[in-house]
Amino acid sequence: MKKIVSMCLSMMMVLSLSITTFAIGNGESASTDVKATYNSGADSGKIYSVDISWQGMSFTYTDADTKWDPESHTYLPTSEPYWSEGAITVTNHSNTGITAAASYIAESDYEDISMNFSNDQVNVATADNGVDGAAGTAVSEAITAKPAGVLDEDGVDVKIGTITITIS
Repeated sequence: MKKIVSMCLSMMMVLSLSITTFAIGNGESASTDVKATYNSGADSGKIYSVDISWQGMSFTYTDADTKWDPESHTYLPTSEPYWSEGAITVTNHSNTGITAAASYIAESDYEDISMNFSNDQVNVATADNGVDGAAGTAVSEAITAKPAGVLDEDGVDVKIGTITITIS
């Protein structure tokens, strides 16, 4: 059954082709219009190619320094606790601009630690930036990441969460 339907459809397609024929005699001529359409070939659509590099994604929490106060008989803080920073570099090799958005999800035991980003969203220009048809140059933007909150003193090389970069 499938073969019969396929043959019928094929025959209908062949018969639907528009071919003009002329019957002419000796000394007569026939002519037809010739048409053309220009296609620049440059419109290959949007091509996305993005590199993401992660630097310093193993953060260190440094607790406040203290010193003994002989008058109050207690330890007094001499500095504030702080976290190290990391950097995320987004490099665009695409022929269109992109937006890179950063987000963070904490692990279940570390919901009290959040992530601060210098920019939670950056716009990265197109690499199609060459002048007069010359090759373009990749464009990069950086996002700084720094945790906030307190890490317990037993926290050594623990996964506190996940950073995700979404490209649009």
